Amino acid sequence: MVAWAHPTTGLCDACAPSRTPDAESDVQGLANCLDAGRVVAATDYAGLGTPGISQYLVGSAEAHDVLNSVRAARTMPDVDAGTTVALWGHSQGGASVLWTADLATSYAPDLHVVAAAVAAPAAELSILLSHQWNTVVGSLIGSEVFVAWPATYPNLNLAAVTNASVAQIKNMATECVAPELIKLDTGAKLGEKPLIKTNPLSSPQWAAAFVANTPPPPAVSTLLIQGTKDPIVLPGSNVAFLNASCAVGSDIAGDFIGDLGHVKAGAAGAPYVFTWLQQRVAGTTITSTCGTMSPLPALQVVQP
Repeated sequence: MVAWAHPTTGLCDACAPSRTPDAESDVQGLANCLDAGRVVAATDYAGLGTPGISQYLVGSAEAHDVLNSVRAARTMPDVDAGTTVALWGHSQGGASVLWTADLATSYAPDLHVVAAAVAAPAAELSILLSHQWNTVVGSLIGSEVFVAWPATYPNLNLAAVTNASVAQIKNMATECVAPELIKLDTGAKLGEKPLIKTNPLSSPQWAAAFVANTPPPPAVSTLLIQGTKDPIVLPGSNVAFLNASCAVGSDIAGDFIGDLGHVKAGAAGAPYVFTWLQQRVAGTTITSTCGTMSPLPALQVVQP
């Protein structure tokens, strides 16, 4: 089986990928997997398109959603899927996959996760936050975090970090991502004011929540692909993640796939990921990039 974890879409029910008329456009590499006889499970994440509040970028919750999607798919009539699972995710989904790989053994011992592939994962959350909190990207992602996280962590104080009202935040977070990016770029939602008024890392409670939802170095063989012109998940943040993973002996390879932005990285990397995951399922040892020089410098946290 292949478990797909999707990127950020927005928190409105209509933004749920399962509601798309064209699954191939949302599940990157779907046709390759199906042609090869793989069963593909693709979660929306709980609370997206269903009752409840989405636990956006809450690592353990999204990992459980990915694993539960695999379990659910295996119960469907005539699917006849085994327990060997390869993970594949982009952006938000990349972070979800890294958490899934870490928690699979404890949460789903009935499944055998053999490998993970991630495109532009939102892995180093504190690094990304420290560079993006006062940008358009920070406003977009921040709106979803500001809806989801206080419901999970009641000690988080919105007034300490945002200029916006709860109504403004919810209105922004529930719109689907593509049109919302356009509106943010023109300042239509906030009257040119940034959503976040101060770096959340200056709040001990918010800083702790970002650390708690930063995935650990991978526990299974992992491929990380990243475009070098990504303005959303900054490439240097994933250089930092690769370095940290190599430092503790993770079996990981990082491939920088050219002058691509954020959205195109997943689709461009999907054929490569398809081949790479097949090799892992077959038991082929990966070629790690640990010990090699990255084409870009690692980013560090900018202290508030």
